[in-house]
Amino acid sequence: MCIRDRDATIDKHAAPFDVDVICLSGAGFTSVDNEVAVISAGDVVRWPKHQLHCLWTEDSTMETIMVERHDG
Repeated sequence: MCIRDRDATIDKHAAPFDVDVICLSGAGFTSVDNEVAVISAGDVVRWPKHQLHCLWTEDSTMETIMVERHDG
């Protein structure tokens, strides 16, 4: 997943599995159940299954990989 535009977003949603978000370059923000954190190159964030989460940028762009964890 690559957010190439400033002020881009992945809308709030939930998933039936955990997701690891790995930021490869740039910086932005993530939210899990309305708790906001900065994410930047080198950071890894876990989105727990069944919890609302989203990802967005403001004044920068960001490139990430999302790893779906179906191992329980």
